[in-house]
Amino acid sequence: MRAILRRTILAIVAAVSVTLSVEAETRLRIAALHPMTGPQAESGRECADAIAVAAELLRLDFPSFEVVYLDTEGKPDVARLRANKAIDEGAHLLIGTFNSDQTLAVAQVSEQRGIPFVVSIAAVDGLTEQGYKTVFRNFPKSSDSAKQTLALWQELFRLLPQPPKTAVLLHVNNNLGVPRRDWLRKLDEGGGLPFRLLDTVSVDPKARDLSAEVRKALATKADMLIVVSLLHDAMLIRQEMIKQRWKPQLIVSWGPGWYEGPFLKALGKHAEGVMSAVPWGNPQTALSKRFHALFEKKFPGRQLNTNHYYSAEGLLIALDAYKRAGTTNQEKLAEALRETRITEKFTTGSVITFDKHGQNNDVHVSLIQNQDGRTVVILPERVAEGRLRWPLPH
Repeated sequence: MRAILRRTILAIVAAVSVTLSVEAETRLRIAALHPMTGPQAESGRECADAIAVAAELLRLDFPSFEVVYLDTEGKPDVARLRANKAIDEGAHLLIGTFNSDQTLAVAQVSEQRGIPFVVSIAAVDGLTEQGYKTVFRNFPKSSDSAKQTLALWQELFRLLPQPPKTAVLLHVNNNLGVPRRDWLRKLDEGGGLPFRLLDTVSVDPKARDLSAEVRKALATKADMLIVVSLLHDAMLIRQEMIKQRWKPQLIVSWGPGWYEGPFLKALGKHAEGVMSAVPWGNPQTALSKRFHALFEKKFPGRQLNTNHYYSAEGLLIALDAYKRAGTTNQEKLAEALRETRITEKFTTGSVITFDKHGQNNDVHVSLIQNQDGRTVVILPERVAEGRLRWPLPH
């Protein structure tokens, strides 16, 4: 009798061990890489918060998974180290990273190690032009963003009784700002802009004082200020504009920073009226409404922006591929990502698919205006939440 009982217990233990082993093998481990400290920390934390909320929202619809959060510190070399460490510790898939330079570093690791990388936010063109087989981007390239942004500017100018005739550009000197500067210069030389570009001024995103750069831009006496910046330097630029009493007719950001929660909170009335041309979410989808309700519960009073929508969608893409692959095998995950087709999503655009380069081409830019401490989509009209407020309050 004891021998029978002993064999029964051993069989149960063996069955449980096999079950736990299978669960461990099939549980997807995702590494989310973002700048959680340093000048880009606020933006990185917004991305991480969005993924945490989306994970709770999506858990009922998808198989077992876990997300580990890693700090890139805003540095490409650290991003590379963190990506390698994540893979060494069992990550099956990477998502991130918010910053183009860090994303390029992680993409190299992804390709070398054969681990799929879902790029949620990064605009540098070259990312999907290097023949990578493991990199999948759900964010517009700078060149595509440029075309859409120009169309939005032209549409905006038609709404203005006296549109600006001249502009000056303040831009970060990295893989975000330099390509956009070059594109604007080229268009200006060919007469392709609805205004005349008087000058371009480079800024260091790590700088603590941008008074000289703002003074140089102010000296052009341009009607319109165009900025390509990150959150830290966006706040410095706007604060310096206030000190130097610079009140351009129009302020348009082409990138992050000027629509983000910390900027709106810190600048208060001085953030009002600023416009941003950025990829944005679609608050009208059923998934976005559920996401917004849960996010509001977790973070009362905080607004959703690009960082939240695209980070959440990056997780959705990863989980969708995992569910269809039915395994954590890296080759099968990559194959499933290539076959992605998602129509119920968080952002504008009708469907998420990836071309042979790993790029989703159905990603759209919207024009946002800061109004009463909140961000409001004003263009294009098909997704507009409100109307343009003009002239700018100063």
